Amino acid sequence: MALNSSDVSAGDDILYSDHNTLRDDIQEIVAPKYIIGDIAAKGILDAELLSKSIHPQNLILNGNFEVWNAGIDGAGVDGTAANCPEGWVANESPTNILKVAGVKTDPLGVNSDIVKVTADGIYDGIKIQQNTWLKVKPSTIYTLSFWNKVDAVDDIIEIHLQDYEGANAGTVHLNDVNISSATSWGLYTKTFTTASDADNLDLVLYLKASGDIMYLSGMSLCEGSAPFAFIESPRDYRTGLKHTRYISLSPSDFKSFGQVLSYPVGAAYGVFAVGAGAEAGLSDGIHLPNGAVMTSINYYVYGQGGGTGVISCRLMKADRTGTSTQIGTTKSSANAASYQTLTDDFADETIVNTHSYYIILDTTINLVRICGAEIVFTVTNPLP
Repeated sequence: MALNSSDVSAGDDILYSDHNTLRDDIQEIVAPKYIIGDIAAKGILDAELLSKSIHPQNLILNGNFEVWNAGIDGAGVDGTAANCPEGWVANESPTNILKVAGVKTDPLGVNSDIVKVTADGIYDGIKIQQNTWLKVKPSTIYTLSFWNKVDAVDDIIEIHLQDYEGANAGTVHLNDVNISSATSWGLYTKTFTTASDADNLDLVLYLKASGDIMYLSGMSLCEGSAPFAFIESPRDYRTGLKHTRYISLSPSDFKSFGQVLSYPVGAAYGVFAVGAGAEAGLSDGIHLPNGAVMTSINYYVYGQGGGTGVISCRLMKADRTGTSTQIGTTKSSANAASYQTLTDDFADETIVNTHSYYIILDTTINLVRICGAEIVFTVTNPLP
C-alpha cells in the first residue's frame, strides 16, 4: 500500500535509506514522528518493507568522529573543544584525545574514525558540547547505542546520561554506570523515556583511573525502543562537516593501451606485459559525485621483472574540449622489485561534473603487477 500525502503531515521527518535523502520540510531537526512500528500500525506500509527502507534520524552530531576541531592528538581541557571531535568537548582533563583511523576490522570499517581517550585521573573523558546538546521530545522513548572497548582488562568506561529542560537539570537516566571493561569491540545500548518537560540531553563518557584508555565509535541516538544500524546525522551535512570517503579500484578496472594486461587464474592482481625497451601504460576513469573533493590516491604496484625504469602514476582531468591537465603525480623507486604503495598527496581537487577524471600508470619495466588503487575524498553532502 503506497504512502499517501494525507498520511504524513508537513514537518514529519522520514529518511529513505535507499535514496539516502531526508524530507524535513524546513523544520528544526528532531527525531522522526513516524518510526517503523507506528507506520505499520497505521497500515500505511508493510512492516517488512519499512524495516528495509526507513531509518530514524541519528540525533548525535559527528557520531562517527570523522570531523575534528583544531588538533587531533593532544591533552584535553575541561569543557573545551581543543583536540576533540566536532560537537564534543573534554570532560575534566584527559592526558590525550586522539583520532584513530578506522580499519576494515573495526565496527564501521574504513568509512569512520575512532576517538581514543587516555585518562589522567577519574572522570576524564569526552561529553556532548553544550551548544549541540541532544534535542529531544518530552515523554518519548529513545535508544542510545555505540561501539566501545578499553585498552586493558582493568580499564573501566562509565557513562552519565541526563535530561534537561533548557539549562535546568532533570531526570538522571545513567550515572557512574560501568558499561565496559572489555578489550574487544562491544555494542552498548540503553533505551529510556525522556521526562515530561525534557527538551535536551547531556551525555558524558569517562574513565575511572589515571592511565585508563577507551575507544569509541558509531555514536547513535534514535527515537524508538531498539538500536538501529549506525547512520550519520543529517545535522552533519547541514553544518557543513566534511566526511572522508574511499573508493577502491580493482585490477580489472584498469584498461591497457599499448600492451597486454592479463589476469592470472586465482591471482589478486593483473600482469601488465610491456616488453623490453618499450613504453606502455594503463588507465582508469574516476567517477565521484559533483562537489566531492579528492585529497589523495594510493596506488598498489609491483615491478615483476626486467627493465630499469620506474612505474609512474598520474592523475589527470579533461574538459569537454579534450584538453587534459595533470593534477598529481608520483612514481615508484627504481626497478620497483617489490610490492609498493605509492601515495600521491596533491592539492585538493573539487570534482566538477563538466570534467572527466582518470589515472594513468606507465612504465618501461618488462612486467608490472597492478594490484589496485584507492581514492581518498571528502563530501559535505550525503552520497547519492
